[in-house]
Amino acid sequence: MIIFFGIRNVVRDDPDGFPERALCPACRQVVDFRPRRARSYFHLFWVPLIPVSKPQAVRECPRCKARFVAHPYT
Repeated sequence: MIIFFGIRNVVRDDPDGFPERALCPACRQVVDFRPRRARSYFHLFWVPLIPVSKPQAVRECPRCKARFVAHPYT
């Protein structure tokens, strides 16, 4: 029997966040970054079961889908 397990990030929309207009470092376009939350989970057969980290605020570019850590003081 083969068992697939590991740790991977799960990224979801942040209901408390707000879009932020800025220059994307990856695609070099001015875009409205989407507020997201990323959290690492232990998963079994690609089903997230146990969280192994605290949620982290990230911003996602809608054009190139690159994600960047959101700094609270910027």
